Amino acid sequence: MANQEREQLWLERIAQWRESGMSQRAFAQKHGFPIRQVGYWVRRLSRSEPAAAALVPVVIKAEANAPA
Repeated sequence: MANQEREQLWLERIAQWRESGMSQRAFAQKHGFPIRQVGYWVRRLSRSEPAAAALVPVVIKAEANAPA
């Protein structure tokens, strides 16, 4: 299996795991693969996902002892 195919397979598996609400251990046991493999792919794929962009509100307050 090519690396891209393997990565796509695990993207799908990790999405299924997240939707299941199960622990990594329970999900791995149910589907017959090692628990370490689930953890490895969760870490690996989370590093390759870009961080979600978000706007953060900023409040500017005058300094209490600043001259007016």
